[in-house]
Amino acid sequence: MTGAFFAPGAQGALNKFKVYNGNVAISTDGFGSQSGSGIISASVPDGATVKAAYLYTASYIKNVAVVLTLNGTPVTYGDGIIQHNEIIVMNTSNSGELGTSRADVTYIVKPIIDVGTGGVYNFNLVEFFNHDWIDGHALVVVYEHPSLPEATVAIFDGFADVNETFSINFTNPLNPNEIIFFAEMTLGISFSCCDQKSTVMVNEQLLTNNAGGGDDAIGDNSVHTLVI
Repeated sequence: MTGAFFAPGAQGALNKFKVYNGNVAISTDGFGSQSGSGIISASVPDGATVKAAYLYTASYIKNVAVVLTLNGTPVTYGDGIIQHNEIIVMNTSNSGELGTSRADVTYIVKPIIDVGTGGVYNFNLVEFFNHDWIDGHALVVVYEHPSLPEATVAIFDGFADVNETFSINFTNPLNPNEIIFFAEMTLGISFSCCDQKSTVMVNEQLLTNNAGGGDDAIGDNSVHTLVI
């Protein structure tokens, strides 16, 4: 069982986007900069096949136009839930300031990884304008390999409210005492500043008390995407 949860704000709820079953696993990476260009990566073993790849882009202004390339190829954002540069805005805060866009970049990532030799794959990301309003990006790659154990990869999008609880229900109960049991949770948090941070607990056990904290920010007012 693995998961990726993208919560770009503090209102609403997390909604299921995609679920993958089988000999599958997930790679996540985050990127943010003040220059608007850099590297975002995926870590995938040799012989793996990419099932899907998604690029999330967080903006401080929900209607900001996002124009960028990944490895020199233009990225297209969704089918236009709102008609502003074909961007999917999954939710917004009460202040109407925060937005997140999701793009299917399988057509860019899959041809490179599927024929690669495994390891870390670096992708060049270039923002063409509005750098000041873009918080950062997250690359999520779901892949399969026959040597991997049977698993479920679930991707949830949306906004996490204060004191929100989140549940995943399985057809058959999980047994954490099994030798092959494993579980991983990844958080993508797009906005944190001014000592803003979240505490994450699972089954009353503390995972972290600094999710989304500005531990890699520059100054108190910096914003960034953090994937942990």
